[in-house]
Amino acid sequence: TQAQLLSLLKTFSREHTYAKRFERFMSKHGARKQKGEKKRLRALALKILHIADGQQTVRRDDVLQNLLADQSAYKKKEIEGMIKAMNSDGLITSTQGQHSRINIE
Repeated sequence: TQAQLLSLLKTFSREHTYAKRFERFMSKHGARKQKGEKKRLRALALKILHIADGQQTVRRDDVLQNLLADQSAYKKKEIEGMIKAMNSDGLITSTQGQHSRINIE
């Protein structure tokens, strides 16, 4: 039935290795932050992943411009910090420079 399929899908998504890595990343980087700030950081990280989702690679500048135009009014420093943190934890691969790219790992 539909309820059973939904239950299986939720279980699968919780058990996925990338989801587990993402949750570890969020607990590490959300520690000692207030509830609202944690939600904002989580939303930013998910938006970065969604922009790059389904593509082999995406230009870092495109991600930055997309998020700067977002209604959540993210600051450039905030976006760059999240990209750097996600890169250092191995969630994404991000290069810097004139032709910088972001890949989901």
